[in-house]
Amino acid sequence: MSLRRHIVGLIALVAFALAVLPRIVPSLGAYSQLDYGWRVGAIMAAWWLAYDDLNRLPAWLLAGVPVLAIILVRWPKYFFLAIPVLIVLAILKPRFGARGKR
Repeated sequence: MSLRRHIVGLIALVAFALAVLPRIVPSLGAYSQLDYGWRVGAIMAAWWLAYDDLNRLPAWLLAGVPVLAIILVRWPKYFFLAIPVLIVLAILKPRFGARGKR
C-alpha cells in the first residue's frame, strides 16, 4: 500500500469521526455542518477502496469526466451528445508506447 492510500483512508476515518461527534456530545448538535462528514467519509472510503484501480485510469479520463459532469449539470440537453463524445474519445485516445513497434 502506498502512503497516499493511507492518507485517503485516514481522511475517511476523520470525516466519519466528525460526523459521529455531535451524536456523542449533544452540545455539539448545533454544528450541522459536521453532518457533511458522512458524505465526505463515504466518498473518501470509496476512493480508498478503489485507489489501485484509479491509478490505472488514463489522465485524460480523470480530467474529462468532471468537466463533462459540470457541463451536463449546467446544460442537461447535451446528455445524449455526451455519450458519443466519450466513445469517440475512448477510441481515438493516444496510444503511448506503440510508436516503435510497427
